[in-house]
Amino acid sequence: KTWYLEYTFPCRVCMDEYRGDNTIPNYALSYSDGIQLSTYDGAGNNIDFVFPLGAQYDDTGAFATRVAYTRDAGETWQYSETEITYPASGHEGGCSEAWIIEREDGVLLLHVRCQDMSSYHFKAAYSYDHGVTWTNEHIFSNYYAVNGQAFIRKMNNAGEDTVIAAWGGNNSLGSAAYHRNPFVFAAASNDGETFRNIQNIYF
Repeated sequence: KTWYLEYTFPCRVCMDEYRGDNTIPNYALSYSDGIQLSTYDGAGNNIDFVFPLGAQYDDTGAFATRVAYTRDAGETWQYSETEITYPASGHEGGCSEAWIIEREDGVLLLHVRCQDMSSYHFKAAYSYDHGVTWTNEHIFSNYYAVNGQAFIRKMNNAGEDTVIAAWGGNNSLGSAAYHRNPFVFAAASNDGETFRNIQNIYF
């Protein structure tokens, strides 16, 4: 009911201790949601939250995705040791607009849009240590990506844990297409590996 504005100016929340060459600017942006992990323990040693962020990683304006994580319920943050990249260059090229889910086995699954003329699907990356490091092989999902942020949530459907994904449009024409229709819904019961019940809604 009540909202409070704690900071009126941007402030640094993450120090990048893994890159010392100053090639990544001191800012990050996000169109994404963070998630609370099952390992949450507040002030303990476990990782509590992970949050995907985009940052420029070369001087052409291309993006990489980093994941910030916290062990103290959000008081302090660190970057993941791994950059999630895609070989693209130029304005908006590369990886951006990621989302994360935690699988039942504790593995984190990240899907990210890859902005490039040769990219048609969401890229997938995995973390086996709660977000500290990520795979960076070019593994792609089996469904089309979109030139925009997607939505994903884990829900309980009639006693079955289900991953619901929704995104506007698809990238079947490559990154030259900025179409936002149709609005796509899909469901997965295997931690987001494969989706079923895909429905297209047109407006």
